Amino acid sequence: MKRVALEEDRSKSLIIFGLPEAEENLHAQVYGILLDHLNEKPKLLSCKRIGKDTRERVKPVKLTLYSSEQARTILSKTKLLRHVKSFSSVYITPDRSAADRIAYKKVVDQLLNKRTAEPDKVHVIRNFRVVSSEKEP
Repeated sequence: MKRVALEEDRSKSLIIFGLPEAEENLHAQVYGILLDHLNEKPKLLSCKRIGKDTRERVKPVKLTLYSSEQARTILSKTKLLRHVKSFSSVYITPDRSAADRIAYKKVVDQLLNKRTAEPDKVHVIRNFRVVSSEKEP
């Protein structure tokens, strides 16, 4: 029962990597990115930096929304950030458990191996599996 409740909670959360640390309000900064670049107006429950303070890297941001549907919609639009110069290194991912992060890392390693072994095909990750298809001419 507790695990199901925890999974439901994770479905409403997203992790944002690479967002520069600024002096301004983090909540307003994240909401501005979602509104201006992804055309989304989500209801944010919380927005906070997570992890240890280090000077070498920027801490990720954990974003909690009111519904898992909003999280899925935002995830489907994250590729739009690649085309914005100031946010090209910002990545939005689902909030995963430690076991899911380990499993996903293995799938990413498989993806990299396939891309090296079969460069004439397109390889992507779908539902924790590597899916391959022929390149469009």
